[in-house]
This record gives sequence, C-alpha cells and structure tokens, in this order.
Amino acid sequence: MPNDQWQERTTLVGRIAPQSDAEGKISFARIEGELALVPVYLLSGFKADIAQLGVLAGDRVDLGPIIGRSDEILVDLKDHKLVDKGLFLAQVGDRLLACRAIEARSVWLLSPTEQISSETLIEDHRVLGRIRLVWKRV
Repeated sequence: MPNDQWQERTTLVGRIAPQSDAEGKISFARIEGELALVPVYLLSGFKADIAQLGVLAGDRVDLGPIIGRSDEILVDLKDHKLVDKGLFLAQVGDRLLACRAIEARSVWLLSPTEQISSETLIEDHRVLGRIRLVWKRV
C-alpha cells in the first residue's frame, strides 16, 4: 500500500481465472501474484472472508449480456445459496455465465439476461459463486 491512508480505505483481493478439468467441470484458480485493490466501503454491505473472495476479469470468460467484457467482478467463491434476484456465476454446459436467480414456486431458475422470459431460463446449472460487486476496469 502506498501509505497508511490507503491501507485503511482499501484491501487487496486475489485475482482468479476459470479453468476446466478433464471432465469439463469449471472451477476457479488463483492467479499467482495478481491482486486487485478494492475499497473497503464496497465490502461493508455483506459478510465474507476476504480469503473467500476473488476478482474475475470480464474479458477472461463469456459472461453474457449482464456483465461486460471490460468489467471486473468480485465473486464470493463460498456463497452458492441462491437468493431471489441475486447474481451468480454458473456453469451451463461448457460455458461460464453470469445469471440472475429467480424463485418460481419453490424451484430455482437462472436467467443469463436482465429480461426474464421462458426462453432465457436455465434449469440445468452448477453455481460456482455469488457475484457481490461489478465495476468498470480503469
């Protein structure tokens, strides 16, 4: 950190990148030595251990229309509990998508768009983490 004032107002979060295993399961790997500077006040709205957070660059993966390629995404890697209208990263087939969760009569569905319609709903998915924050890369 450049000085004490920065240290009080910011924290460093490790960068992550998606990787696939031999069976096609997507997971996240920490990128050694790469950190993102995140203002502490942005983290005050939720409880998470900094070690369980990761910053994903939008240009490293197809995130669909919800999040742009020039965005940075703060992901809680341990939070997989679906919350109505919450944003999540999910594996759909061989793709990693940013999806909004929708509760429909005790069944959870995901939509990769802001507009929820029957043709955008995804029933077969694997949630990899909850998106906590999205910002434009500078």
